[in-house]
Parts: sequence; structure tokens; C-alpha cells
Amino acid sequence: MQLPFFLKKPPSNKFLGILLKEDQGIIMIIERKKGEGTIVDHEKFSYSNGWEHLIEDIDQTLFRLETKHKIHLEETIFFIFSHLIDTTTNQIKKPYQSVIKNLAKNLDLKPLGFIDCREAVVKSIEQKEEMRLTGILIELDKNDVNIFIYKVGQLVFTKLVSRTNNLVDDISPVFEQLRGNVMLPTKIIMYNSKDLDQEVSRILSYRWPTDLFVQLPKVEIVQEKDILTNLVFIFSQQIKQDDEKQIPAPSNVTKTGFVIGEDIKEREPESDKEAEEKRSDLNFSKINQSVKEFFLKFKNLTILKNNLAKKILLPVGLMIICLSIFAHEFFLHKTKLEIYLPSINIEKQLTVDDLKITPLEKTFELSSSQAVTGKKDIGESARGEVTVYNFGKEITFSKGTKIYNNGLGFLFDEDIKVASASLTTDGSAKLPGKTKVKVTAAQIGVDSNLTKGQTFKIEDLDSDIYFAKNEADFSGGSKKQITTVSKQDLDNLESTLLKKAKNQQLSEIKLDSDKKSINQLTTTEITQTNYSKEIGEEANQITLTAKVKTTLFVYNKTDLANIINPLLKKDVAKDYSLDSKNIVSQIDKVEEKKGKDYITISAKGKAIKTIDKNKAINVLLGKNVSDIDSILRSTFSSTGYNLGFNKSMPIPILDQRLPFFPKNFEVKFDSL
Repeated sequence: MQLPFFLKKPPSNKFLGILLKEDQGIIMIIERKKGEGTIVDHEKFSYSNGWEHLIEDIDQTLFRLETKHKIHLEETIFFIFSHLIDTTTNQIKKPYQSVIKNLAKNLDLKPLGFIDCREAVVKSIEQKEEMRLTGILIELDKNDVNIFIYKVGQLVFTKLVSRTNNLVDDISPVFEQLRGNVMLPTKIIMYNSKDLDQEVSRILSYRWPTDLFVQLPKVEIVQEKDILTNLVFIFSQQIKQDDEKQIPAPSNVTKTGFVIGEDIKEREPESDKEAEEKRSDLNFSKINQSVKEFFLKFKNLTILKNNLAKKILLPVGLMIICLSIFAHEFFLHKTKLEIYLPSINIEKQLTVDDLKITPLEKTFELSSSQAVTGKKDIGESARGEVTVYNFGKEITFSKGTKIYNNGLGFLFDEDIKVASASLTTDGSAKLPGKTKVKVTAAQIGVDSNLTKGQTFKIEDLDSDIYFAKNEADFSGGSKKQITTVSKQDLDNLESTLLKKAKNQQLSEIKLDSDKKSINQLTTTEITQTNYSKEIGEEANQITLTAKVKTTLFVYNKTDLANIINPLLKKDVAKDYSLDSKNIVSQIDKVEEKKGKDYITISAKGKAIKTIDKNKAINVLLGKNVSDIDSILRSTFSSTGYNLGFNKSMPIPILDQRLPFFPKNFEVKFDSL
């Protein structure tokens, strides 16, 4: 763990903590009491314009906090996201370092140093699990994803990639690079001080290649409060260590407190102690201290010059020392040992018909809106008057009789009778019968506004005998286009809402922890609809409110495990055992035949070599820590181990040895 700089023993008990990410941060007031650091108050802030206006952003937030608590803070510790740190120099990258230096200068801050947020996350996990970390750590920021792979507390791989809208697309190419070279740990830990439930769902639902993970990965989220708590813990421990050692400030520190070109030795995190061990540790530490004080008091007394006194005191002192050592070894010297053994992967496809499946119905009310796409012409029809000419016998035309001019149609507004044609008095000419009638255009639009003097054909009658003319202009015709609701709009809206229901409802339906649904059988249907507009109605947008029924088909995880686990364990080789917790399964297909559901399942497990726990403890009793690996490999063909010590009162020579009593061993078996 890199703790790059501490200038000197801070004179104050209150400090300013600033957590910096790519586009947002957190300002904390840290108070130190009895050597422990606590967060008095904190406030988040977003960058108004990236790092360019970081000084103004922090100044405003800091002003509010200082005003609220009526204090002025100068000593400052920076907590930095890992992707802002140069992996080759272990220093903050130069562009960000320059901003922080200006920040300290302009706000009159006294930087004490910076701490990598990743170290706080690792410490949080190791404290919780009481062993060194083996897993994939993923740090998420706005535009970056930082991937770290740990094996037994050692960082073995790191990669920084750009972040997109799909985390799986970001990290899967990195995992592909490692395919064939290393089997990835099956634990994934993510952090970014934000809600990550959606990213967790994506990772868990993605079908990872079987040669990447020996079993489906488990995903954990480190909460923001845990990150902050452990950052402050690491900070307070460093101050405490600095106080005790009284290390002078290094000569190569810049004005802002950043160490240039200096490596800081990695410090192992302290292991947690149980309450009873703390009390025992205190008692026996006092015994040890009493022994030291006993000899110190009598060192200069003249009674030691007396041979008789020497003969009495020496055995008593040796007896007390021996009792202290025995008590320490019997009560306090404990270890947690995880032994990694050879394993065999077992994969099998099974078809079962005796899994009990129960339907579960849930009804939701959802709504969805979209723009309408229908088009419709509206307007007025032109009106006018025509004179009907008849060169034949008397004829009657009914209301609605149609006349035409250049493809435009017009309708009579009333019934009319047109007299027959007649001859002039001298018989030299034939005069037509004439009658005037009001007409209305059969179509809307300005095209029907005809000028006077137009000739009209009357339906399918002979135009030489029957025709009409207008003696005045037609007027009143108009047209415009509007958007209306179409049948296609309703269909599209219903399809969109149904898709929304399938995606949303499955995440909202909460099942008991021992229940799981079969996605292939899930059905979703709309049972009731209510549209805000009707077909043909003028509108710009339409909304559908509907009741949607989702039917899940649920089974009990224990029932499935009871079916497939015995079938899978049949293929386990001799001297290997398959624990149920190392078996994972996935339903691939469901078929109904003759009233029965036949379920095809892909199952796989990891069988681990079986060894006797007591035998493992017996061969390790009192052994030197440096010999553990060779003993385990030669005796049990192990592939590695992870050791956690509780050495509350180190004793020379014995502090590098394992406990001498079997009861002080806690042994677990796993595989890498």
C-alpha cells in the first residue's frame, strides 16, 4: 500500500479530507480522538466544469462546512481514485497533481499526503473476510474502468480501460486477454460511490465462457460509507505510526507535500481481533510487562548481590516467563489457514421432469407515450351557382347530381326541373331550356374555386344536349393537413408498452431468496387499455395507460439442487469431493410433452481433492512459517495457501512458527 507523504506530526486533532474522482468528490471533516479517526461531517459536490474549476467548487463546499461547524481547517489529506495515479511512479498523474498543488496554494491548505482509494476497499474486504483478498476489483468512474486482479493479497494484474454504457462490453475484452493464461477468481468486487445494482445484474446475467471462470462469478459492492470509513482508518493509522516513530520530514518534499521519486514501504493491514482475544491479549501483555518491571525494580538492589536471593529470584522469574509463554501459546497464538488443493471441473447436461414448477401472477399498471404519425386533410368545399342547359326534352335532376370540370366534381344542392328545348318563332333556331341551381364541390381545397365561364359535363349525359355553365366565380374552398392518431400508432404504442413491461416488471418482482423463475416460460400480456386519443382524432402525442399481467414460473432452488447434485456427484473421481456450494446450474430449455415439463439443465461443479483436516493440522503443528508451502505440497499436493496470524504478543523465535495446539487452528479447503 503506497502512503506517499507525511510532512510532520500534525498539530491539530481535526483534519480536512478530500476524496477526488473524475467528475465529483466528497469533502470530510475528520476528527482524531484517542488515536482513532472519525468523520464528523461530509458533503458531496460535483465539478462544475471538470478539474478546471475545481478550486471554486471545493472552496464553496468547504466554506459551508467550516461555517456550519465554526472551524477553520488547514491540514488536508487527499483520497484519490486509482486511475488518477501513475502506476509506474505511484504518484498522482501530473495534470491532476498540478491542479491539486494550485488548489492547496489558493485555499491555504497544508497537504499531508494522498491515499489510494483502492487500498481502503481492499482493507474493507480483508477485514470482513479475515483473510487476504483473492478476487477481481473493479473501480468505476465516469469515463474509466480500472480492473485489478488479486491472488492471496497480491496484485497480479491491472488494466485501465474506457467506460461505455455497458460494463460487460468494457471488461470482457480484458478477461479475454487472460484466457488460457490464468483462471480468473470467481469473486468480483465493484465500487464507485454510486448505485451499482444495474451493473451487478448485467454481470450476473451475462453468459461467461466456461474457460474464464470455473463457476459463475459472485459480485459484491463496496458501499461508499465503508470506503470512507477505511480511508479515514488508514489515515489515522499512518498518523499514529508517524507519531510513534517521530520520522522527520523528508528533504525532497515539494511545497504542496508531494514526495517526488520516493517509494514508501508497504504496510500490512492489521488483522481484526475477537473481543475475548482482546481481553486475553491485554491480560497477558500486562503479565509480560510485569515480568519486565519485576526485573527492572530489582536490577539495582543490593539484594541481587546476595547469592541466596539470586537462587530464589532466578527460578521464580523463569517460572513466570515460562507460564507467560505457555499461556500465550495456549490462548492467544492462533491462525487461520486456507489450503488450496487440486480441483477437477465437472460439466453435465441433464434433463429432468420431476421439478415442481409453480405459476406466480403479478399485475402492474404502466403508461407509455409517443408522437402520432397519422396525417389528415381538413378544410372547406367551394360553393357557387351554375345554369343548366337542356337541348332535349324536359328533364328533372335530383339533389346530389354530379357535374364535372377538368376532373373536379360538384353536387347539386337541390332538385331542379329543366324545361325542354324550343324553336324560335321563325323556326330558324333551337333554344335550350335553362334553370339555375346552387352547387357544392365534392372535394375540399382551393382548386375548386373556379372562375366564371367554365363549362360542366352532367354525369354521363350527352354533353351536346345537357351541360352547365357558371356565370360567377366559385369561392370558399380551403385545405390544410393535420396530424391525427392512426391505427398503426395504437399498435406501435401497445408493442412499446409490452416491451417496457417485460424489461421493468421482471426486475420489480421480488422473489424469496430460495425461489427462482424460469425466464423461458415467463409470459407478459396487456389485459386492459386506455388510450388518451381515438383513431382519426387530431393530436401531437398519444398516451396509453394499461394493466399488464406477468406470469412467472417459479421453482425452489433447494428442490433443483436435490435433483441435480446427486447426479453430478456420481462423476466425481476417487479422493475428490464435490461440495454443493461449488455446484452451479442453468436452465437452458423447457419442453412440454404429454402434460409434463421436461427441463434441460447445464450443470457444472468443482470437485476438490479430499484430505483429512486433523491430519493437515497435525503435520503443521509448531512448524516454521517458511516451511508451510513445501510441507503442504509434498504431503497433500496443494497448489498454494493463505495464512492469517493472530500474534498479539510476538515472542522471538516462536513468532515465526505455527501454533503448537490443534485447537488454535482454523483450517479451510478451497482451490485456486
